[in-house]
Amino acid sequence: MNETAVISVLMAASYLQMRQLDDAKVELRRLDHELFTSLYNYGEDPVNVLLSAVLWEQVGDQAEARVDWLRLRDLRSLLKERDE
Repeated sequence: MNETAVISVLMAASYLQMRQLDDAKVELRRLDHELFTSLYNYGEDPVNVLLSAVLWEQVGDQAEARVDWLRLRDLRSLLKERDE
């Protein structure tokens, strides 16, 4: 798990708790960037994708949440195929 991604998740959750939705969205976008930056990309971490989806729902952005839910579904399919 990428430490900077974890920090973005924690910051987004903190901003959400303080009802600072715009700041939470900024942190979620940073998380997205961390997940896809080639420097840190060890493959998508399902835990971070799940937390991102839940937090996007909490800030009221269903479209962004849906992207992460679909990403998580696709990761599950890939992992299942790999194990077979």
